[in-house]
Amino acid sequence: MNPRPILCASAIVLFAVGGVRAEVPWHPYPPGGEVKSLPSPRDPGDFITEAYRRVLGRDPGPAEEDRWTRRLEADGAARDGVFLGLLESHEFFIRQCFLALLGRPPGKGELRLRREFLQGGGDRRDVVRNLLESEEYRSAALPRSR
Repeated sequence: MNPRPILCASAIVLFAVGGVRAEVPWHPYPPGGEVKSLPSPRDPGDFITEAYRRVLGRDPGPAEEDRWTRRLEADGAARDGVFLGLLESHEFFIRQCFLALLGRPPGKGELRLRREFLQGGGDRRDVVRNLLESEEYRSAALPRSR
């Protein structure tokens, strides 16, 4: 396996946790100039479910849907807050770290343990460090000796 993609992914994760500061180019339109609008369901429950599916790849639990529905009703039409909240969540961060560093999503236990660690005041850099020091990462990232 070529270590370059994994090392590049590591740099992306470091940007995400604030370990490195740099200007990253942003393009308002995709290459080719074609812009597609994604449908946005009118029903708050349908909208929240769609947001969870797009960002976290799963449906929300009843408590999560209830919490976001109440926030939407209180904030009016602040639907972008749902996406921002999910993108800033510990779950999204952990999923992205696993995908970037190990090339796979976390298992339920791996996700639960790291989320509990972060909810208890743990540092996101420690999550990254833990994955970088794992045998799974080392065996995928480091060249094998002949």
